[in-house]
Amino acid sequence: MKLLFVASDKAEASVFPPSCQFVFTGVGLALSGVILSKAICEFKPDVVINIGSVGSINHEIGSVLQIKSIYNLDQDLTCYHVPPCTTLKADRGMLGELTIAKEGFVLGSSSTFASVVTPLMKDLHLDVCDMEAYSEALACKEYGIPFYSYKVVTDIIGITTKLKEYKKQLSLFKKELVSVVLQQFDL
Repeated sequence: MKLLFVASDKAEASVFPPSCQFVFTGVGLALSGVILSKAICEFKPDVVINIGSVGSINHEIGSVLQIKSIYNLDQDLTCYHVPPCTTLKADRGMLGELTIAKEGFVLGSSSTFASVVTPLMKDLHLDVCDMEAYSEALACKEYGIPFYSYKVVTDIIGITTKLKEYKKQLSLFKKELVSVVLQQFDL
């Protein structure tokens, strides 16, 4: 089975074995979706595994979580009576929550850093937020490739975290993230 790992940058992947094939997307929904789509065409993986960090609403720093479903928090067509976090496809079909696993936690992706817990986050029962996973899961859905996402909590939404502190948290806990992912895929 050909696995392709995806992360926003090399810091998130630095302790994975060199045999793991990675693509680094940069930060943000648009960029990560485009870069991963290009990598899918180039590498033709059987499975894509997203790893990275998240801000948490209700989990402790250092928690490693498998993601069950993902919402695009930036989509708001509610003025057209479309549910929150849902967009319209070209055929007018609706595309909202993406379920990627049978068990796990609920993630919201946005192009902006989640600095406060919003009423929408509460309504969706989100556990964590990031800035890439939704567009990556959508790219995989469009290509018919299974997508999995594993995240380590590096900050708490609503509590100001400086970049230096984020980097410290990531370096402390990424080995645990690697251990969980490698065990899940027998690597």
